[in-house]
Amino acid sequence: MNTFHYIDDNVLLLELFEAIIDNNSQRAMTFSCPLEYISYSESPAYEAPIAIFTDVQMPGLSGYALIDKIRQRFPQQKFVTLSGFDETQQDGHKFACMHIHKPFNPNALERIMKILTYCDQAGAETAGETCKQLHDHERCMDGEWRCPQQERCSAQTR
Repeated sequence: MNTFHYIDDNVLLLELFEAIIDNNSQRAMTFSCPLEYISYSESPAYEAPIAIFTDVQMPGLSGYALIDKIRQRFPQQKFVTLSGFDETQQDGHKFACMHIHKPFNPNALERIMKILTYCDQAGAETAGETCKQLHDHERCMDGEWRCPQQERCSAQTR
């Protein structure tokens, strides 16, 4: 079963995420604290997910700092950032495969999970065009954005 992890200090969004995942026959693990997730990622029980969804602004550790810490141990890990704020001024959004603006549409989240699952199963070279067509780059990423996990993705994202 495919697994996705979600870190957010908003418990209601964690519950919504779990419900969406369950409805799509996927498995979810949710964490309300980024430091708790870091501890879990360092434990022997940790299994890397298809992707980690993380809020950007959280107490204790930002989503971008979380990405940096996880990538030190798992450099190929895919991330999706979520934020209700304009993150275009932050360089950190360039390290995520996708960005979702809050409040998010559950149907869009389902499509993103399907694409990430496809990318995971097919590999970056095959899935590059499909992956870049779906994400919310129009509002977050600039025209030169490239998924850091997909070397063969075209730089043309618009």
